[in-house]
Formats: sequence, C-alpha cells, structure tokens
Amino acid sequence: MFVRSFWGTVGFLCYLFAMKYIPMGLLMILYNTAPFWASVLGYVFLKESLKINEIWAMIVGFFGIIIVALSRT
Repeated sequence: MFVRSFWGTVGFLCYLFAMKYIPMGLLMILYNTAPFWASVLGYVFLKESLKINEIWAMIVGFFGIIIVALSRT
C-alpha cells in the first residue's frame, strides 16, 4: 500500500508540473496515451500476450495521437 501511495503521489505531482509547463491541449493528448503505455509495460514486465489486432490498433492509435499533437503545435 505504501509503494502504491508513493508512486501515485509522484505521478500526480508530475501531472501538476506538466500542467504548469505544457499547453493544456497537448497535455490532455499526452495524458490519454496511458492505455498505450500500460499495454506496452504489461507486455514487457508482466509477459502479457498481445494479439496482432491489438498491436495494430495500438500503432494506429498512437500515430493518430501524434498527428493530433503535431497539428496543435
């Protein structure tokens, strides 16, 4: 419980600092990439399996986020 609380606090502080230094539109785009990173970390550290359709969906979604992020700046 302590470790989870500690990392939750660190994550929230990083989010608050990002709100101060990054435009809100870009911050929300980056914040919404969390499912992508959770899938990647689950595959790397927890050895979860990913089907080819899931991998393609992650790639297409991530490139979509990049396109939106680059068009806003």
